[in-house]
Amino acid sequence: MMKRQASSRTLSLNNESNLIQKRTSQQLLLNRASMKSLGSLSHSQSSKRLSSVNNRRQTGPGGNMGGIPKATDSDEASSSSDESDEEDEFMREQDQRKKDLAVKSGLTGDRSPECIQVEKLFKYMRWGNKTVTVLVLCLLKDLNLRQENIQMTIEEHGLDLLLNLIDTDDLKLKIGSLRILKEISTNVAIRKSIRDLGGLQAIVNLAKSTNKELKCLAAETIANLANSGKARTAVRQYGGIKRLVSMIELARDKKLNQHVSEETKKHNIEITRCAAMALSTCAKSNKIKKAMRKVGAIPVLAELLTNVNDITILIPVVNTLQECANDVNYRIAIRNMGLVQHIVRHLKSDNIELKMYCSSAFRKICEDKESSDIVRNQKGLMPLVDLLELSDNKELLKAATGAIWKCSANPKNAEVFEKANIIETLIKFINYEQPEEVRINCTGAIATLAKRKHNRPEIRQKDGIKSLMSQLGTTTVSLLVNSTDAVGTMAEDKESIGTIIELDGIRLLWSLLKNPNWEVQASAANAMCPCLRNMEDAGEEVRAYVGGLEIMMNLLKSDHDEVLAAMCKTVAQIAQDQENLGIMTDLKVVELLANLTGTNNDLLKVPLCDAIGYCSNKKQNCREFGDYGAVLPILNFLKTSNKESIKASAAFALNKLSEDARNCITMHKNGVFEFLMETIASKNTELQKNSASCLANIRRLAMCNERAKYGR
Repeated sequence: MMKRQASSRTLSLNNESNLIQKRTSQQLLLNRASMKSLGSLSHSQSSKRLSSVNNRRQTGPGGNMGGIPKATDSDEASSSSDESDEEDEFMREQDQRKKDLAVKSGLTGDRSPECIQVEKLFKYMRWGNKTVTVLVLCLLKDLNLRQENIQMTIEEHGLDLLLNLIDTDDLKLKIGSLRILKEISTNVAIRKSIRDLGGLQAIVNLAKSTNKELKCLAAETIANLANSGKARTAVRQYGGIKRLVSMIELARDKKLNQHVSEETKKHNIEITRCAAMALSTCAKSNKIKKAMRKVGAIPVLAELLTNVNDITILIPVVNTLQECANDVNYRIAIRNMGLVQHIVRHLKSDNIELKMYCSSAFRKICEDKESSDIVRNQKGLMPLVDLLELSDNKELLKAATGAIWKCSANPKNAEVFEKANIIETLIKFINYEQPEEVRINCTGAIATLAKRKHNRPEIRQKDGIKSLMSQLGTTTVSLLVNSTDAVGTMAEDKESIGTIIELDGIRLLWSLLKNPNWEVQASAANAMCPCLRNMEDAGEEVRAYVGGLEIMMNLLKSDHDEVLAAMCKTVAQIAQDQENLGIMTDLKVVELLANLTGTNNDLLKVPLCDAIGYCSNKKQNCREFGDYGAVLPILNFLKTSNKESIKASAAFALNKLSEDARNCITMHKNGVFEFLMETIASKNTELQKNSASCLANIRRLAMCNERAKYGR
């Protein structure tokens, strides 16, 4: 049966070929001179384009490949670097596929009938006149242009001709060529070839055509091409973003379209859809997001989101907004223009793809408390929970769990999720059967919900700690950070410590301090603190890990304040054991902490002062802190800070340091009395206590000096 179908299809293609040959012969007889001139023109144009391509590939304007404007912006380069790597990898795979297809279909000898036919059609186009070209374009359009071997044949034998045709003045040729380019530009290799052949600028220029069909085709082709980071750069630099936004504005202009026919209205809807698709693909670039904001894309997108009910338009519009919501300016605009409630409305749609993009938008938008309040007030939280039931759709699950994670940071939202018994569902999703992004989101949501103490017993009962600990062996940074954050939060309860120790959690946290990523180092150290605080024989446990304290001392030299703050917290906890304090003293902890006192980061000041205070429990350290000049910077923390937490920690450190006489003299000379008298009046009892104790130590030294001086 298959052989019959293949033979009939081959016969059909041969008939079409014979028909073209017959008509071509008639045209040659009628006007040979015209044919020769047109043929030579087509050939010269093709040769010229190929020659220019070769030149561009070697040098290119500005030393850039393929005539594409060179992207000089750092954020543009960073946003497309990963895509360029992916594209290079895909091209290698594509070359291998070409070889495989060559073997399969016998391109080295007996090629498939479709490929042979395509090659013949382009030969007719290359040497024929306009009539032949139109016929060839029609026949090409009828082929399965999504078939990979046909796409490769077109790329090899006729892509330059198709790009030549969109530069002509003939509307039919432009439309016919662009229809084919639109279909084959879904192929990554062809997208790269179009870029290298310099076809992007011509396609972008067609977006300002007065012909509605040509506009649509140009926009759809741009939507395909813009999947590449380099192509997005070219679209932006050729002015494509402004043209796409203008296309939507003109199509949606009520004054211009007040008395138009139904057919024109349908054309305008199609133009809007195509332009919105192109914008959604381009919006992956950070630089394009800025360009869209400058050309007034936000009001245009807002109008579409508010007034349009066509799913085919809403999907790219919401996709564009969720891509742009990484930018704080877009998030503010989305909130201030009242778009959050419309996204909630579309979340309740029956279309799965639209639900997915709405959920992705909430993941980014709900980082702002005001926006997350709007989502709750518009009853948008339960639809997110309902999406978890569609666990077979992994992309939808990624978006929904991400939105739940970010929304749960709001205490009132967390209450809604708790009533929906979401914790059990999230724990079930933390397994290796789910995509990694789903596990990252679920772990982040559990870490957030665990900060509410009444949720911790349920997490323990559902074996949540075991699920969290199982992920500490991964290499993914985001998953490690969220998992350690969740474990550290659970360790705040003494009831959780036994399970963590039983699962070898302390050793795993120590091992993560060796991780090269600073975020993992900081989160592991932060998780370590409550574990050491609540476990029995913590000092002995620390000494049991050979080389653990040396790792900590090395991390006190980190370039990241987050790591330094976390390590200072851990040092403060460990220093409460005298034997461990002695070991850290031998490892020069005093010098390392003193070197950090020049910081201006409030994040580091509190844990640093705490660490210095606990390390000063050893008299030798107390004196050495003074020798390294740590007293005066801490006194300045007390003088200059407006935060009571920093004042309290600084007073604690000064109180411990004041047990050394020379440190008392330094404090007295720098006017510590005035500030300690102020802090004694604070409502913070710890601040009062440490301030009074520091004053007492200084006063005691003064009295001793008086006795020595006057012999009393």
